[in-house]
Amino acid sequence: MVRHPAARACGFTGSLGGGRALFDAASSRPVPIPVFAEMGSTNPICILPGKLAADPAAQAAALFGPVTGGAGQFCTKPGIILLEEGAAAETFIDAFAKLVLDHAGDVMLNRGIASSYQGGIARLGATDGVTPVALAMPADGAPAVCGCAAAFRTSAATFAADAELREELFGPWTLFVLHESAADFEATIRLLPGQLTASLHGTEEELASAAKLWDALGQRAGRLIANGYPTGVEVCNAMQHGGPYPATTDGRFTSVGGPAIRRWVRPVAFQNAPEALLPPQLHNANPMGIWRLVNNSWSKEAIG
Repeated sequence: MVRHPAARACGFTGSLGGGRALFDAASSRPVPIPVFAEMGSTNPICILPGKLAADPAAQAAALFGPVTGGAGQFCTKPGIILLEEGAAAETFIDAFAKLVLDHAGDVMLNRGIASSYQGGIARLGATDGVTPVALAMPADGAPAVCGCAAAFRTSAATFAADAELREELFGPWTLFVLHESAADFEATIRLLPGQLTASLHGTEEELASAAKLWDALGQRAGRLIANGYPTGVEVCNAMQHGGPYPATTDGRFTSVGGPAIRRWVRPVAFQNAPEALLPPQLHNANPMGIWRLVNNSWSKEAIG
């Protein structure tokens, strides 16, 4: 499709391998065309220690839904959770583990995705420095395409040394990355490739002094979230569902929301054009007027 001479652009949601294959094919055409591919994201969440200590069990319960909803197949599912070592982190992880063990599993989109997820979970469990926190088991009679929740933990040092731990695995699992200090979160975030979303949880006081960490998250993601979770996107003009590569092939665009139309149009400037050749919206225009679309009708407001 992207090689067909009639094609002018391509939109894609799927794997990094699939999106990159389309991008390369479109770029190799005699007349290249843009590919707007949304590919992979682990959507990191940083939970600062004061926020975590306030109610770690409640934090675990709030996270569980975004991790397992839709069998973990949302492109904004949180896959990496940054924590500071300590009692609150252990309480949080224990509470999350109990929720995982009670998870009956959900049907995944197809056999290939389910097989990839199950194989990925097995590889994680066998990775040096990575410890399974909890692995849910499929119920008797569950279909082969069932995806069961899983959680793992590792140290910041292991995470930094193993680039494969930073890759997306489609499904209902997450990885807790334990740090000696929350001051080290920024260094871990800077290791990550581009993301669709990044989240920061903290008390009012913690967030007020987290500008450097917030900026590091902004360098990696298209949507930043404070004290919230990224799953779910709203079709509105404020939505930014995109991010730096490999989250997407072009982080300047969104694939959800009103501005998504900009992927399929291009700007044209009119210089010295007589009014008869201008679009109707520009008739009688002047530099001191603003055009607004109100109730499907264009009108101009004078300024100055």
